[in-house]
Amino acid sequence: MATLPILKVGCCWSVRDGSTIKAQSDKWLPNNPTNKILHSVNEDVEDWLVPDLIDPEIHWWRRELITAIFYREDAEAICRIPLSRRRVADSIIWMHAKNGGYSVRTGYHVARRVFKHEDLAESSGGSDMQRECPAAQDIWAGSRIKIQKRHLGQPDMLQLFLYLLDILDMEDVELIWRAVEYLEEFKQVQVHLTIPPSQAEGNVWRPPSQSLFKLNFDAEIFRESNSSGFGAVIRNEQGEVMAAMAAKGPLMLSNEEAETLACKKALEFAVDVGFSELVVEGDNVNVMKAIFSSSMNLSLLGNVIADI
Repeated sequence: MATLPILKVGCCWSVRDGSTIKAQSDKWLPNNPTNKILHSVNEDVEDWLVPDLIDPEIHWWRRELITAIFYREDAEAICRIPLSRRRVADSIIWMHAKNGGYSVRTGYHVARRVFKHEDLAESSGGSDMQRECPAAQDIWAGSRIKIQKRHLGQPDMLQLFLYLLDILDMEDVELIWRAVEYLEEFKQVQVHLTIPPSQAEGNVWRPPSQSLFKLNFDAEIFRESNSSGFGAVIRNEQGEVMAAMAAKGPLMLSNEEAETLACKKALEFAVDVGFSELVVEGDNVNVMKAIFSSSMNLSLLGNVIADI
């Protein structure tokens, strides 16, 4: 099946409870170039599953064991992965999209890499028969090889894309794809042209409704010290501080990762000090949208967002 090499290159396990992931051989490390353990270790751990590296009492990595077994590079990649407090099944995600879901656009770029190294197009077959069909009407001016109207019958966009790779030169596919990208950019520009009132007014703290409390959280990445910092404060409607916390964490790869983990830690803190109903506010728009979205999040941070 021609799609398998593309999916194998672009997919990776996302650790939930880890019970289906082989620590040594599977792709489950998003922070490593191959998404796998880079350095071979003792044969005694060859058949270990990911839960063997997790402390079941605190739902976190057994850091001392991991650093003792694995090379530093692999150990750091493992311990950077956020874990869920819930026991949920592992999932496979598409590494080339922020939301973890496959898209034709990202699939195209991965397919280019795959087809560059492996001549899959020659083995896909059927291209001679496809080219024998007479043209009904050219629908793409400027292409040296014409795309012709015909009944395609592909079950999904990925199959359609692979079909086009088979009958067209890469130059022609790139011409099509540039048009798709321009359309996507146009749509994004239209969205950003309208500035929401809340952003135009600036970041001004607003009190919650009477009898409610507001939780504000924030995070910062300190690359010079390979660490991050989390902070949270809970105020009442008069702005009086009811509780506050600060904590140091490991180095995060992105601001969104740091802000998402900060929100989780802030809520855990709020529950520990006795708050059950809160208005939650953060300054990262993308993180807040992800947290309050009703859609399933398949990204690497999906389990943390689900915990929240």
